[in-house]
Amino acid sequence: MFEPLSHQVLRRLLRKGYNVLKSPSPLGSESPTYYPDRIEGDISSYFNDLAKRNKSYRLDHFLFIDEALQIPEEDLFGYVLTGLE
Repeated sequence: MFEPLSHQVLRRLLRKGYNVLKSPSPLGSESPTYYPDRIEGDISSYFNDLAKRNKSYRLDHFLFIDEALQIPEEDLFGYVLTGLE
C-alpha cells in the first residue's frame, strides 16, 4: 500500500529500522514513489559495494529519512510503500 509522504510515515519507518527511501521515479517527478530501505554505514561504501558486484543502480535516487524529517511537511510530496514488516 502506498501512503502520501509525511513526517508521521517517516517516523514510523525510522522506528522499523529503515533509514533511506529509494525512488525509481525520474528526478523532478511531481509524484515520485519511494521504497523504504536500510543502508548500513556510509553511502559511498554502499555504492562501492554495488559497483563491485556489478549491479545496476537503476537510476534510483535516495532520500535519507533523517534529512527528510527536517523538510517542512508542506514541502514533502510523493508516495511511500508501507506495510513492509
